[in-house]
Amino acid sequence: MSDLAQTFSPFGMPKAIAQAEAERDKAYDALGDAELKYSDVSDDHWQARAHQRDAQAAKTATLAGKPLPTGPSHYARAAALRGEAMGVLEVLRAKARQADNAVTLAWRQAAPDMAADIRAAYVAAEKAAAEAERAMQNARGMMRRAAVALVGTEHVEKAGPLPRLDGSPSYDMTLSEFCRRFVASHGMCIDTDGPEYRPVLVDGLMRFVHADSAEKFINAGVAEHA
Repeated sequence: MSDLAQTFSPFGMPKAIAQAEAERDKAYDALGDAELKYSDVSDDHWQARAHQRDAQAAKTATLAGKPLPTGPSHYARAAALRGEAMGVLEVLRAKARQADNAVTLAWRQAAPDMAADIRAAYVAAEKAAAEAERAMQNARGMMRRAAVALVGTEHVEKAGPLPRLDGSPSYDMTLSEFCRRFVASHGMCIDTDGPEYRPVLVDGLMRFVHADSAEKFINAGVAEHA
C-alpha cells in the first residue's frame, strides 16, 4: 500500500484508486519475479560472468586430467537467455510504468471529491476530542471532590474545617495516585479491603507509599513505622 493509500484509507478509499493500486502491485510483483529470474543475464556484466564460468570449467577439467566440457557453454546459454530476458523485462517495466500512471490519474480524479468527506471527518474528530477533553476534566474534578468528601465523612461531627486538597500531582504522579495519597494521609482508603497507601517515616519525614512497598522499605531498614 502506498503512503497516499495509508494516509487516506481511514476516510474511505475510492474504488477506482483501490483497483489501480492493486493492479500496480501485481505489475511490480511480476516485474520483481522476472528480475530475479533473469538476474544473471540482465546486467552489463553478464558476458564477463559467463566467460569466467567457462574458463573455470575448463581449468577444473584440465587440472583433473579430464576432457574439456562439451555441449553448450555458459556463454552460449547466457547469450540465448539474454535476448529473452531483455524482451520480457522491457514489457514488464513498461507495464509497471503504466500502472504507476494509472494510480496517479486515479488520485487526480478522486482527490477533489474526497476533500469534503475529509473535512467532515476532521470536524467530527475535533468535536469528539473536545467532548473527551470535557469528560476528562469533569472526571478529574470529580476525583478531587470525591477524595475531599470521603475524608470529610470522618469530620462531619467535628468542629474543625474540612480538609483541603490543594496542589497538583508532580510530573511523575497521576491524579489518581495524588488523590489516593491524600485520602491515605487522613487514615482512610478508597478501596474497602484495606489501605492502599501507608504512612512511613523516611529520614524523619512522613511519606505515604503503597502498602506493599511500605513493608519492603521497613524490612530493608530504609523506612520506619509512622
